[in-house]
Amino acid sequence: MAVLKIRTHKFKEAIQLLEEAKSISPSWAMPYNNISFANTKLENPDKAISEALKAHELNDKIDAPYHNLSRAYLLKKDVEKSLEYDKLILEKDPNDCFAINNMGYKYAGIEKYDEAEKLYNKALDCNYNLMIAHINRSMLKFYNNRAEEAISDLKDAIGKVDEPDQIYDQLGYFYEEQKENSKAIESYKEAVKINPNNINCRYYMASLLIKEKQFDEAIIELQLYIDKKGLKSPRAYFDIACAYANKNDLVSFKE
Repeated sequence: MAVLKIRTHKFKEAIQLLEEAKSISPSWAMPYNNISFANTKLENPDKAISEALKAHELNDKIDAPYHNLSRAYLLKKDVEKSLEYDKLILEKDPNDCFAINNMGYKYAGIEKYDEAEKLYNKALDCNYNLMIAHINRSMLKFYNNRAEEAISDLKDAIGKVDEPDQIYDQLGYFYEEQKENSKAIESYKEAVKINPNNINCRYYMASLLIKEKQFDEAIIELQLYIDKKGLKSPRAYFDIACAYANKNDLVSFKE
């Protein structure tokens, strides 16, 4: 039950159940480790650290506490300590692609771009379907004056990865940054064609469609976005009202 709560992002409820499990089996590492993970998601790094250390004390053969410690120290902005735990993970499993990618992300954050790129490449060598490594590597290149290379890398990945919608989404973002709105719209369209539930992508596309005065298409995409988000999307209601107003559809605008 607690694992289900974590999977559905109900972290506070998960912690309550896991605390009960701890009281029943205080020498079992799993509840401590999962409480640690939930606290990283709730951005409570100190609690995450104490629970992860206890999990490791109870069972030093599992590396999951190291992952939580790495996340927790990053939340505390202690990059060096976070990297220490990534290295411990790789001592246990040199091909842990997530740890390799995470190290790359941290090196990029402290502007060690060459080291970061090598790690992203290594992560993709271990698992070419690791979307976050594709995205991180492309972002590193794009914002270091290598936009053409970043875009080329993503295009090359489209036919080789299991979830190309994320690649199209990122391409749309890059084209939007370059003010190439038509290409951005086409990329976002491809993303939602593959994954219709990517509602954020629909919103990005709709915003560009309004800029390009394609109001009918924008209204369709915004309505799909609003249907999913409901009252949590006041900005989308404003945008759809503007689209109707630009169409001179004042009845729908008032609604």
